[in-house]
Amino acid sequence: MFVVSFMTFMAIGGFPSFVEDMKIFGRERLNGHYGKKKKKKPLCYQEWP
Repeated sequence: MFVVSFMTFMAIGGFPSFVEDMKIFGRERLNGHYGKKKKKKPLCYQEWP
C-alpha cells in the first residue's frame, strides 16, 4: 500500500512541471526556435541511464 501511495504521489507531483515544459515548448516552437525532432532528441539522451 505504501509503494502504491508513494508512486501516485510522485506521479502527481511531477505533472505540473510537465505542463509547464509543454507550454514553453509550444511557445518556442511557434516562435521558430526549434521543431519536434530537436526537442525529442535531447529528451531521449536525458532519459538514458
